[in-house]
Amino acid sequence: MISVIIYDCIQEEMRYVSCTIKDIIALKSPENSRIDACSSQGELAEIIKCLDIEDFACIDICEKNGTAVAENIRSRYPKIRILLIADASMSPERYIIPSIMASALILRPCTRENMREKLESFMISAFGTLQKDATDVYVVETKEGITNIPYQQIYFFESSSKKIFIRLKSEEYSCYDTMEHLVEILPDSFVRCHRSFIVNKNRITHYAATDNTIRLDDGTELPVSRSYRSDIRDLVKR
Repeated sequence: MISVIIYDCIQEEMRYVSCTIKDIIALKSPENSRIDACSSQGELAEIIKCLDIEDFACIDICEKNGTAVAENIRSRYPKIRILLIADASMSPERYIIPSIMASALILRPCTRENMREKLESFMISAFGTLQKDATDVYVVETKEGITNIPYQQIYFFESSSKKIFIRLKSEEYSCYDTMEHLVEILPDSFVRCHRSFIVNKNRITHYAATDNTIRLDDGTELPVSRSYRSDIRDLVKR
């Protein structure tokens, strides 16, 4: 799945950008798309609060605090590809900066034809690089399409209701697999702590021996069963 965030304060333009990007992905890539579009900074803040994985962003920086919005996107999604929408009167010194690292630029005024050309160039140039190394991601395949989830963004796997739930900081995915198979294929950065949980070692901040739980860096607490207590205890001591 290819995921895109669009923030454009001009609603008509936002709808055009959204539809155009969806068409480009449908025509040029075998993957499905998830596009979240908005025209206000408040809406954008709510959107990114709930999303952990994003591939592209089209950000309007013409409004007040526009460059700060772009910087926030870059900070939250370090590997995202950003296209900026700016005004020709704006000095490039305002947005060609390391804290944004934009990949492409659309300058207003811009015709719809030119805008589509810019969007196509921006999207297509990166499609090949979206094929992440299989050793770095857990692949979730559903009827909606394939989603590559970087292992570093996974907090834990949970087995429930005959399915596996992959928990990220804000998002959750599910698929059909088994805990036994996960133990075999997951990298060493994951450890089993319970018959229903496999956790990312790098997310563990505390082990409470009194109630046999571990706490993750987002505050989540997971149970530790007797079979795995010594492994978790040794891990936290390191």
